[in-house]
Amino acid sequence: MIADNKETMSRQDDISDDVYKAMNRFWDSAADVALSCQLVAQRLRFHDPDMAYMLGFFHNAGIPLLMQRFADYPEVLAHSYLLEGHRIVDTENKLYQSNHAVVSFYAARSWKLPGILCRVIAEHHSAIDIFTEKDKTNPDEKYLLGILKLGEHLAGLSKTIGNNESDLEWQQIEAPALEYLGLSQFDYDDLVVYAADNGIGGQTYFM
Repeated sequence: MIADNKETMSRQDDISDDVYKAMNRFWDSAADVALSCQLVAQRLRFHDPDMAYMLGFFHNAGIPLLMQRFADYPEVLAHSYLLEGHRIVDTENKLYQSNHAVVSFYAARSWKLPGILCRVIAEHHSAIDIFTEKDKTNPDEKYLLGILKLGEHLAGLSKTIGNNESDLEWQQIEAPALEYLGLSQFDYDDLVVYAADNGIGGQTYFM
């Protein structure tokens, strides 16, 4: 299913060569996040590491769809990762009246991904509110969201798609997210090394 959906979204007759190359680089970054989420899930003894992999791979599936529609989307996305005190999707909402988390949710639902994954995908840029405020998020969904955000961070996603060395979103949720996942600072440091040993982190191939 992953290969089929990736191919469908990347091979369009009406997109430019630059967009096509950017989309292929995007899927490379998605594969890194997917593997990172799987490694985190395995370390946490999560019952379904393959589900974590699927979440990591498809959670940003709306990005290539928006690339096809808006010529300036890569620049808008990169700019969003540089803004402090704002959700990454806020700029998209203002410019396009939608955002990649919403588009990713509808794509995931159309592909009949498990409902829990669709819900996490829809809220993956609301993590600051979910982890820093009291809310009623389903505990299983919150746990998967924690795996996703840690997986994104270990894979260096803020750098590969946001061109920002600093992961501003992770900085705001690191302490409560690690606590929710039951990880100490030592555990986190060990995961960073473990991910690097598996070729995760430090990529610069995107924009």
